[in-house]
Amino acid sequence: MAQLRHDYQLYVDRDVEVVAIGPEDARQFAAYWEKESLPFIGLPDSKARLTSTGYSTRRVFIIDVRNFIFLS
Repeated sequence: MAQLRHDYQLYVDRDVEVVAIGPEDARQFAAYWEKESLPFIGLPDSKARLTSTGYSTRRVFIIDVRNFIFLS
């Protein structure tokens, strides 16, 4: 997340939005976002519907102006 925060302006300059989804509940997620000063969208997924892929506990979607979605 720190690298995304650092590079966020590069995404903005390319009309791309970053959306991160994490396994925390809404309160924990908001506290983490505030503590880390993350400038992009963060969505809690407390029931792990999107984050329980077996690869990672946090997912990042990068959406460009043509609505292409890149998953990391």
